[in-house]
Amino acid sequence: MSDTDRLTHEQLRCLEQLPDDHEIVSTDNRGPIVRGPRGQWLRVTRGGHLAPTVASVRSYLLVNA
Repeated sequence: MSDTDRLTHEQLRCLEQLPDDHEIVSTDNRGPIVRGPRGQWLRVTRGGHLAPTVASVRSYLLVNA
């Protein structure tokens, strides 16, 4: 595991303090992804803050054009 794959102290602290209505759903080299209480996807930044995550989606109209 390289240094970039490790969680920062701030990320670990954020994950330890997550409310019960938040769920860790994934981790990757950009940081853990958490599902919030209303189903929103949040990424834990390297500084230990929750930030909204937006997934890019291709429109089916563009794919079938």
